[in-house]
Amino acid sequence: MDKSDRKLLKAMACFKKAKTHDSHLPLKPDTCPGSSGLELDIKGTVTFSFYKNLKIGNFGEKQWAVLAPVFTDKNTKLTLDPGSILPVVGEMRGMDSGAFGEVSQVAIHENHWSKPILRYDGLRADIAIKKIKGFGREITDTQKLDQLQKEWDREVGAHIAMRDAQHKHIIEFITAVERGYDRFLMFRWAEEGNLRTFWGNNNHPALTSALVKDVVYQIRGLADALHKLHTGNKVGGESFRHGDLKPENILCVTLTPPQDDHGTTSIPELKISDMGLAKRHNVATELRPQTSMRYTTARYEPPEVILPELGQGRSRRYDMWSFGCVILEMIIWLFYSNDELEDFNKQIVDEMGHGSHWFEKSQGQAAVVHLHVRNIMHKLRTEDHECATETAMRDLLDIVETKLLVVRLGVGTATAGGESGPRSSPGSRIYTEELLVDLDGMVRKGERNERYWFTGTSREGIGKLSEATKDSQIPIRQALLSPEAALAPGQRPLPAIRGPDDYLAREEHEHIISVQVPTASEIRTRKVEFPVDNKFATELLQPLANNDLFPMSTPSARLCDRCQGFDVGKPFFNIIDTLSDLESSRSSCDFCKMRWEVCHSPNGEPVQSIRFDRDQSTLKLNESLLPVISICRSPDLASPHANAIQIGLPQIAEAASRQHFSTLRRWLSDCDKNHPKCHPVERSRPAPRPPTRLIDVGTVAMPLARLLDTQASFPASAPYKYAALSHPWGPEPHFCTFSSTLDQHKQRIPVERSDFPATFRDAIATTRELGLRHLWIDSICIVQGPDGDFGVESKRMEDVFSSAYCVIAASRARGQTDGFQGPRKQRQFLELPVKNAGAAAGGQGGTGRLFVCQFIDNFGEHVLNSPLSRRGWVLQERALARRSIYFTDWQAYWECGEGVRCETLSMVNDKLASFLGDPHFPSKLSSNLTDRGEKIRFYEDIYKRYSRLDFSRITDRAVAIAGLERRMLTDLNARGGFGIFDDGRSLLPRTLLWRRGEGVAALQRIPPDQDAAAASRRARPPSWSWAAYDGAIDFLALPLGEVDWCEDQIHSPWKDRGGERRGEEAAANGLRAVAYPFVKQPLRPLLDPGQGDFEVVLDAGESVVIEGWEDWRCVVVGTKRVPSHQQTPVKERTHYLLIITTAGGGAYTRIGVGTIVGGFIGERMASTVVVH
Repeated sequence: MDKSDRKLLKAMACFKKAKTHDSHLPLKPDTCPGSSGLELDIKGTVTFSFYKNLKIGNFGEKQWAVLAPVFTDKNTKLTLDPGSILPVVGEMRGMDSGAFGEVSQVAIHENHWSKPILRYDGLRADIAIKKIKGFGREITDTQKLDQLQKEWDREVGAHIAMRDAQHKHIIEFITAVERGYDRFLMFRWAEEGNLRTFWGNNNHPALTSALVKDVVYQIRGLADALHKLHTGNKVGGESFRHGDLKPENILCVTLTPPQDDHGTTSIPELKISDMGLAKRHNVATELRPQTSMRYTTARYEPPEVILPELGQGRSRRYDMWSFGCVILEMIIWLFYSNDELEDFNKQIVDEMGHGSHWFEKSQGQAAVVHLHVRNIMHKLRTEDHECATETAMRDLLDIVETKLLVVRLGVGTATAGGESGPRSSPGSRIYTEELLVDLDGMVRKGERNERYWFTGTSREGIGKLSEATKDSQIPIRQALLSPEAALAPGQRPLPAIRGPDDYLAREEHEHIISVQVPTASEIRTRKVEFPVDNKFATELLQPLANNDLFPMSTPSARLCDRCQGFDVGKPFFNIIDTLSDLESSRSSCDFCKMRWEVCHSPNGEPVQSIRFDRDQSTLKLNESLLPVISICRSPDLASPHANAIQIGLPQIAEAASRQHFSTLRRWLSDCDKNHPKCHPVERSRPAPRPPTRLIDVGTVAMPLARLLDTQASFPASAPYKYAALSHPWGPEPHFCTFSSTLDQHKQRIPVERSDFPATFRDAIATTRELGLRHLWIDSICIVQGPDGDFGVESKRMEDVFSSAYCVIAASRARGQTDGFQGPRKQRQFLELPVKNAGAAAGGQGGTGRLFVCQFIDNFGEHVLNSPLSRRGWVLQERALARRSIYFTDWQAYWECGEGVRCETLSMVNDKLASFLGDPHFPSKLSSNLTDRGEKIRFYEDIYKRYSRLDFSRITDRAVAIAGLERRMLTDLNARGGFGIFDDGRSLLPRTLLWRRGEGVAALQRIPPDQDAAAASRRARPPSWSWAAYDGAIDFLALPLGEVDWCEDQIHSPWKDRGGERRGEEAAANGLRAVAYPFVKQPLRPLLDPGQGDFEVVLDAGESVVIEGWEDWRCVVVGTKRVPSHQQTPVKERTHYLLIITTAGGGAYTRIGVGTIVGGFIGERMASTVVVH
């Protein structure tokens, strides 16, 4: 025995003496002080001071070898120590890396899997371990980590729920593992890969009755699995939709041993996988628009996800369209070949040659099944003799064509008793219940007649499917049209449903279209598109000789051999890189350098897997939301794919140059000519009169600027055009019109003076170049100061901005002195060699040019997150403007009702941003088809965002949104003021329950305006309005349709105001309400929001010491709805409260809101009070 053995023996004796054994492991580092050896406080202290620190460290590391977890059918989620190891034996095989995870094939030690999954031959199945990307100690953004953890928890929850379903056609989920920063998902390994891989490995299956029968049985199994997903727990109503059904997410598990006869084909067992996008929902809410399914494969999405302007609530029938796509692909593979299937998919493209959805828009803008898909189904039906009689192929095709690939959702109906689920209306897309009935019918036919599966007729001479060209014109059946076109003559869409738990009502009205409103999480993940639009670009560049907006010449790009071979204009173009390859080649290849710069550390996180995919005329990195590289061309590019590339400018003209102003004027003239919905709307009320004053900017030839009184200068009926400037005031001093300088400014505005604000000088020059004579600037056109008219003019902002010909927005400025027409940042670009030059011009050659450029068309970052957009007044200015030109550090942007254009000539479609860019806000929300509840959520979100903006004068907080508020009140058919709405239903109690924002220490009451004249002309917001406070607000999280409102407890100040919409004066009269005292016991729970149903949010903050709580009162605004069959006592029901306290003189003031059970309210001691 050597020295080391003796030390080990001595260590074992010490452990034995301390009665320390495996159950005490692991020994944590904090029990191993480095200086004194290993110290254990287990049944006394035993110090191994003789043991060197190195050995102690070895013990700490090697103890994990005997602590590997054992997987059972109960531990569906494991949280392990960062030092733990997984019980994996052998090498990891078959590693597959994607943008969001890495999947490896492994074997689990036999002693660490209590109930293993067995293969067909009785051996243990291997395991697929998916390591989730995105987690790591290098991520310091806590909000991002929280979001990642929420998404992880959601995905794990979906897998656990599906595991509990125990369906053989859903891939077996084993467990989820959290180990420090690592996240793993473990599933059964599918030996034959996914369905797409299986088709590719079996290019031309040997067609037999047995094979067709097996395929139909597998399709039936998948349909039953979907039914299990969609219906879930019959008692609780919880269910899922998959959301990303495609061949890649259907895995293939071997059922039988390999056949000796290579002439036969056997179908594996098909299993639905990848539940990461599965959306949990209750049937009562399944029609709410969903925004969290972030990475859905667009190709298999149904038409309702991208209907113009409105978003269809995604019901369970979302998956049925995708399943129809998969079944048609299965038919083509089965009866033809995988080669034919690949040719079929390559031809499902849009007019630009890009991969397309399986639907497209008709000339009337209705959605229809893609022409090529219709052609193929028509060819199968009319030319394949297997469809000539009653066969499995014909019945499957009928199901796909008439029941699954159907745009119309129609009106669902319930069966008797509702136990068998809903039924679709004729000509509508069906539910899983109905699909199973049809597939069971096929099974019965096959049992009666074996030739039903396959007639056995030779398939020699069957033509190629690819011969079904786009030139064929298949008539469009009514069932293929969009929901709007599918309505019967004179039929009106059904109104929105508000019932909280009315399952049958929800299903009966499932075709309701409900707008997708922007929530905070959706804004972070919203989809922004950059469609190719060369019509405007061609018209803009046509008059310019030699395309003088393009660089005359550029140095030849240094390109490596690989990049020389790229054809970035080719449809489906992609690049797969590694970081090390780009690192080594960036010094010698300019395009490699460009890619390295955009991917080596985006968002401060290292990227290992690098894939660039062509999306329209851009390249995206790893399925990023925004592109990282733009592709553009000159108008004369001669290339087969030229129409799919944006005509655009690799470098834009200098600010304030002739070319720059030419682009701005063309934006205006194009909108005037081609965008009727951006024109001033015809109103029932008299047309608004022009602003009281405007600046006459003169002309380029006679640049005299002066202030005009419009009533004296403009005849009442005369048309007038003016621009309005949206700008930040910034730090003092400010250039303003005061009563003392009013006459001077009417004579001349000193634009030429060196101290004249650069922002105003640029606005005046820009207005002249736009061909306009008049400009409105708030600080000049409104007389400032105590004796000014701000109090009157500030109420006219709605008319000022909505009547402006256009709004000039100084987005890059931080104050009056910054200007917005100075030098701009220059982007990097490369000119690439043109592939197949001249091919598009009959072989005559071409002089066109092709560029790849740094992506700068970031409207969200440059405009929506600009310093200007953080100013409180600007939210209203943008929403009220009919069209705006934004001047940023990179380029100018144009926004109108048709979207956003960039000075690079790109176009931006951002549906969420378009709600506030609506030229007649809120027309995109005002349709009778729009769900009222979602509309309320949108308006709440507007107020939450507004409360987080900045003001030069905080007393403007109530008035800077007044014009926008008037329109919202009209849209909701409500009255109100100061952010509180009353429609005689639920709006008053709901809007009263605003709360101090998350992370805000305290709200400060805004003092009265020091400008006595202004203060006298407008009412001060009451304490129960958030407009009375400085600080961010949120709203209590109240479920729509699940609150019983106590309307008899509150008397609205606007109830007796007749037809007046916005009544600030009425609010000053106070809110009459029934108030109840608190009993003594709830004091501690009230101040401890972590206890159960107690949540009290005090406006002054939780750290404030509150004395005299006995003077607190509460107004019961509503109670949480409980099912009618539950006899819940009032004292146990959750109450939603407005909390008030005495303000002296018999009046009360608000101090917060809360959620609390009724047992803490003195309901027998009510009194009527007035809250001011």
